[in-house]
Amino acid sequence: VFIFGTHTRAQTTDSGMSSDEATPASAAAAAAAAAAGPSSGGVPSISSTSEWNKSGWHWEEKPVTQWAHDRLREVVKDFQFPNVNARVTAVDKIDGHAAINIRKGKKLHGYELEMTLSWEGSLTDGDGTALVNGKGTIRWPCIAEDVDDEEYEFQVTIDEHTPGDRRLKKLVEEGCAEALRDRIKLMTSEFRQL
Repeated sequence: VFIFGTHTRAQTTDSGMSSDEATPASAAAAAAAAAAGPSSGGVPSISSTSEWNKSGWHWEEKPVTQWAHDRLREVVKDFQFPNVNARVTAVDKIDGHAAINIRKGKKLHGYELEMTLSWEGSLTDGDGTALVNGKGTIRWPCIAEDVDDEEYEFQVTIDEHTPGDRRLKKLVEEGCAEALRDRIKLMTSEFRQL
């Protein structure tokens, strides 16, 4: 980094960013996200502007990616499908970004996330005896602000391909279309309140 022709070495902060990257906006957002924590279930408090942008007129981005990842993980982990004996066993991957942009006093919420889950389940007879046991993955490739919550696409896979397995997969897909989608909408509606 050159400052008035003098070369200085950028220092790294605790967050892993260089001192040049650690702006007041990113520090405030990181502190707010850390205070809320993934297990709080609450929405972190994001002030509308930074000290340097009190009027909110200038473009300012407040990253909330970590909060979005943590909250999404929290709302889907251990999810039990209501229509079949199946549950989410692991949150394998959450990627993407989330940020609140402030310009001319207005908040613009932006996020684009991708998630992959593992699931397992069974079909049982009237006595509760397992007829089919199956497991697979559920991939949500695009959870984004410009996609209506009802339009989120997902792909369900199952490891085996017998007729019973296909029936189990279909029931898991129906659960994704309704109940699991509602869990994701919980996170996105909380995000819009930030």
